This record gives sequence, structure tokens and C-alpha cells, in this order.
Amino acid sequence: GPPTVENLRGLVTAHLARVPFENLSKLIRHARGLPPTLPTVDEHLHTLERWRLGGTCYPCAAHFNALLRRVGYDARLGGAAMNQPDVHLVNMVRLDGRDHLVDVGYAAPLHEPWPLDAEAAQAVALGDETWTLQPRDEAGSHRLEHGRGGEVVHGYALDPTPRPVHHFDGVVAGSFRPESEFMTRLRLARHEPGRSVSVLDRRVMVTERGT
Repeated sequence: GPPTVENLRGLVTAHLARVPFENLSKLIRHARGLPPTLPTVDEHLHTLERWRLGGTCYPCAAHFNALLRRVGYDARLGGAAMNQPDVHLVNMVRLDGRDHLVDVGYAAPLHEPWPLDAEAAQAVALGDETWTLQPRDEAGSHRLEHGRGGEVVHGYALDPTPRPVHHFDGVVAGSFRPESEFMTRLRLARHEPGRSVSVLDRRVMVTERGT
């Protein structure tokens, strides 16, 4: 369909259900001696079709950005800071004169394109977890906060500056260092409408209808 918020929501929901957030494909890529780069679209689709794998934020966001632009959306890549700048990759989609945050690579059920000019916080909950996008601060940035049990346990600060995909080459290469988080632990998450499955090392959690 045409570029609309409703159709974009449908694409995001389909991606979260079909393309899991996971680092197993990164571990496989490293074990096979492949370069520490983003997988090509052909490599990405191969792991998806053969093993139902997806990727971390870098391939998920980058290839989803290419898909969005291919079907007519004004989509741009943006960086987000965690422990350092631009270590997380998101999409910003402009519709009807408004920029929306679209994040298919945070292992979270962020099905909704969130308008960045909203004056109030926007949030989604899953079990005892919440993800909240705070309104724009005085510096022009936004903070997404991941809460668990009422406490903020993670998050990122969004930099709305549009970035070309090669801007992230260095941080992608760094994510393959032996001591990096996704080279030392296992993380998988798939979010279907009404059902989410999450794996963190040996911990498995299935959430259905909020339970």
C-alpha cells in the first residue's frame, strides 16, 4: 500500500514477527572467518530463509531502511548512544510532515511508529517490562528508556542526524571484538502480535497476552 502510518505499522509488525533480533548469525559469521561487516542483503535473506535468523540492530535497521525506501517511504538511518555514540542503529521515517522513530533492532515490541514531535511520553509494555520514548529535550534529542519492574535498566539517546550506512562501519567492526557484548552471550527475541519469545543466555521467557 501507499506510505501511511497504518501501512508502516504493518511493515514493522511483520518484520518483528518474521525477522528476530539475534546475535547467533554474528557468532556464525565470526566463526566462519567472514569479514566483520554488515551482511549483504543476499546473506541476510539467506540466513532468514534457511535458518529463520535475523540479526542485531545493524543489519535489521539497515536492510529494513532499504526496504522502506524501495516501497516509497522517506526513511533515514539515525544513530543512538548507549555507552558511546552511534552504537545503536534506528530508522526515522517522515510521514505527513512528521518524523517517526522506527526501531526494529532493539529486541523490543516496538510495533508503533512513534512521532518524534509528541509532547507526551509514548510507551509500550510487555509483562513487567516497559519501553518509553520521552519527549524531545532542550538539546533536541530523545531518550528511550527500557524499564523492568518499575526501574530503568537500559536505554539510549537518539541522535536525529541522518547518517549514511557506511557511517557505522567502525562500530559494526568493533561489535565483532572478542570482548564485545554480542560475542560473549546469546540473545534472541521475536515479537509476534500477542506473543513474544526472548532468550538471554540460558534464560527463556515466553509472554502471551501480557502474561
